[in-house]
Amino acid sequence: MENTFTVQTEYKIHYTTEAPVSIDHVIDSLRSLERIIKRTGPFVEKAFEGVKVYDTQVYISEIKSGSLKDHFIVKYLCGGEENAEKAEELFNKMMEDSGGLKTVVSVGVGAVMMYGLMQLIPSGEPRKHTEAYNSVVIEAGADVNLSGESIREILEAQRDKKAIAKDAVDAVRPAKGDNSSIRIEGFNKLTIPSNVVLEAPDEYEPPIPVEKEEKYQDVKVLISASDRDNNEKGWAGIVVGVAETRTKIVLADNLDPRDLHGRTQIQANVVVTSRYRKSKKGYSPQLIEITAYQ
Repeated sequence: MENTFTVQTEYKIHYTTEAPVSIDHVIDSLRSLERIIKRTGPFVEKAFEGVKVYDTQVYISEIKSGSLKDHFIVKYLCGGEENAEKAEELFNKMMEDSGGLKTVVSVGVGAVMMYGLMQLIPSGEPRKHTEAYNSVVIEAGADVNLSGESIREILEAQRDKKAIAKDAVDAVRPAKGDNSSIRIEGFNKLTIPSNVVLEAPDEYEPPIPVEKEEKYQDVKVLISASDRDNNEKGWAGIVVGVAETRTKIVLADNLDPRDLHGRTQIQANVVVTSRYRKSKKGYSPQLIEITAYQ
């Protein structure tokens, strides 16, 4: 690949724990941090205008026990916009500002981790410390040409948001269980305090979809209300064994309401839309669509 160059920096994270950390948690955190660090390429591109990151490689330089310390080496394969001269200029700029590159990595990791955790903390549950730390990350980003808006754009453009959330939980987990914090070496203001660690979920649980659709064929539908002139209004009933409470019914566009009006029981193909109710810890039917019937 022409007009490319490699720049290298480091990322050191210290878990200040009182209790020993299990091997499984250490391994999970290392793998998760590797994946999180590999997501920092867009932050580098935004901070160093004109740079294109083609690949991000992450290596472990050192692991220390006691208070767990991980020392990562991060290499970015970069390119310039047009030619070798431009590439060399960008390389020199990044090398002259090696501290800035290290800051970008630390800000990027912190932003991705908090973004992942925020996906998992339900609205209404304690999250003020996580939100406050997220503001600290944005403030630190301003020192390296990363505005709050640009950070949000990078995060929203990330794919696999569920994977980010899981990695964030695994990355924080070694500090769970006691009054621990997570310190980023060289960036004391980016230390993740114990109150943020406490707000983080202990385990990753995939978010429950607010709504779900399920299709059923040849089921018994009991119709308790109908309208001969309308496919979408005035219809209600139940699907035996599926939606046992009176639920709104709509008819597919290809069905004539006059043909069904007055019938109280049919065998039909249906699509049942249900909504998750936190108070009931389960789904409740909201809509029954009849797509075909006998």
